[in-house]
Amino acid sequence: MHPLFGQSEPTRLHTAKRIVVKFGSSILVNAKTGEPNREYLLSIARNIQELLVHGAQVLIVTSGAVAIGRRILGLDGAKMKLEEKQAAAATGQVALMQAWQAALAEYNIKCAQSLLTAYDTERRRNWLNARATFDALFTLGVVPIVNENDTVATNDWRGLFDIVF
Repeated sequence: MHPLFGQSEPTRLHTAKRIVVKFGSSILVNAKTGEPNREYLLSIARNIQELLVHGAQVLIVTSGAVAIGRRILGLDGAKMKLEEKQAAAATGQVALMQAWQAALAEYNIKCAQSLLTAYDTERRRNWLNARATFDALFTLGVVPIVNENDTVATNDWRGLFDIVF
C-alpha cells in the first residue's frame, strides 16, 4: 500500500509526473489569529516530500497573503478598499512565504516564489518565460510556489495550468 495515497492499486496520482496543488486561505491561515497555520503547512510539506520521493514534480498555488497581511496591518477585511487589499497582499506575502519556506525546510525541500497575474498568462513572451522558469526549477528539484500578484492585480485569473502543462 502506498503510504501517501492509502491505496494499493495505482491511480493517476501515483504515476503523475507533474502535480499542481492549490491551497486556499481558509486552510492556510488560522481564522482566529490571522497567522499561518504551521501544523497544516508541516502536514502539506510531509505529503509533498512523499510525492517528490516518488518522482513527481510539485507546484503549489497558494493563497493567504491578503488574510495574513490584514492581520499584520490591523485592517478590517469587510471594509478594505482595493489599495488596502493590495497593501495587505504586499505585507502578507512576506510572512506567507516565510511560513511555506520554514515548513518545507523541515523536510529538506527547496522552494521558490513566483508572483503572476492574468497578464502574465495572456502575453506569449511572459507565458514562455514563466514556463521556462518552472521547468528550470523542476529540473533543480525546487518546488515553485505561485501566488497571484495581488499588489497589482484587480481580478482573479485561472491561466496557471496553461503555463505549467
